[in-house]
Formats: sequence, C-alpha cells, structure tokens
Amino acid sequence: MTDTSTARAIAIALIVSEDTVATRQIAEAMQELALSVEVCIKVSDAMDRVNHSKLEVAVIDFSLENQAALLLEQLRGSASNRTAVAFAITSSSVETAYALKPGSSFALDRPLTFESLRHTLQAAFGMIVRERRRYFRYPISVPAAASKKGELEILGETVNVSERGVAFSGSNAAWTRRGGDDAVHPDEPSTRYYGGVQRVLQGVLD
Repeated sequence: MTDTSTARAIAIALIVSEDTVATRQIAEAMQELALSVEVCIKVSDAMDRVNHSKLEVAVIDFSLENQAALLLEQLRGSASNRTAVAFAITSSSVETAYALKPGSSFALDRPLTFESLRHTLQAAFGMIVRERRRYFRYPISVPAAASKKGELEILGETVNVSERGVAFSGSNAAWTRRGGDDAVHPDEPSTRYYGGVQRVLQGVLD
C-alpha cells in the first residue's frame, strides 16, 4: 500500500486498483481537492485497511470483478466505514450497473479524463465533507452531569464532542436503576455516548 498524503488533507481516500494510470489520474484529481490518497493494489490489503481504520472515500476498480464486490460489501458492513463515499471505476454500462447496485455512490467510467474526474469529485465533495464531520471527534474534558430515564444523575466529565453528540465518562455506581438491586462497583469507570450535546452539557453551557 502506498500513501500520497497532503499536509492539510480534509479527508482520507483509498484507491484499490491494479491500473497504475487510472490510479495516478484519480490521485491527482483528489489531491487537488485536498484529499489524502492511499493506494492498495491487493484487495486483501484494502480489506485490512477497511477493517482497522477510518476513511471517508473508497475508490474500487471493478475490473477486479468478484473481489471488488466483496470489498464493497466489506466496506458497507464496517462499523466505521459503512457511510464512506464509494466510487467505482468501470469499463462498460453493464459494469457500471453492477457496481452501483451493491452500494457504490458514484461511477468513474473509462476512459478517465481529468475533466470527468473533476466534475464527479466536485459533485461528491459535499458528501465527503459531511462524512468527515460525521465521524470527527473533538477531544474536550470538562465537568458534566448526565442522566437517563429511570436512572440516577451522575457527575463526570466529557471525553470528546462530535456533530452528533458527546462521549461522557463517569462512575458505574450511579447507573443503578431506581429501585433496582443491581450490583454496583463505585470505582469502575464507565464511558457512554449520548446524542444531544446541549442536554448532556447543560450545566456547563448555561
């Protein structure tokens, strides 16, 4: 796997292809939009990458046939990458239809040109930025209080904040349900994720 990262990348893109010319064309077009590009020639390497780290964009060459479909299926089944923006490199209308059916977002039809790549990437740019923002976590540690229906309020601190909510760390001792007989462990830490930053951090933000 090769990496052609840029210093101020807005997102990470993985290109999976044995076609060095197509890979170079796509990488150059993506870098123009400040995407950091990684390249995998082997599908097995790409699957390992998908399973172990986050990426915002995947470009899969469907000349790899069944392996391409398997990789796309792996991407869509990944907890971290199931909403990544997926591009399929295709060589015919039949291949394009086959690629779009299992979950590709866009098709890059051969022969590739810089103008066609630029047009498609610009159309996808908003989705790529949203994908980056969806997963981004901003580390912040401030005192906070949290509660859930039927459970006691606890004091703790935030771990990080994202567009969709906040990660909160507190003591399991306070998570016993009201009236319940659950065993508790006061010294055991508990990190839970809550939607609604304003609600969870109300005591801090007000």
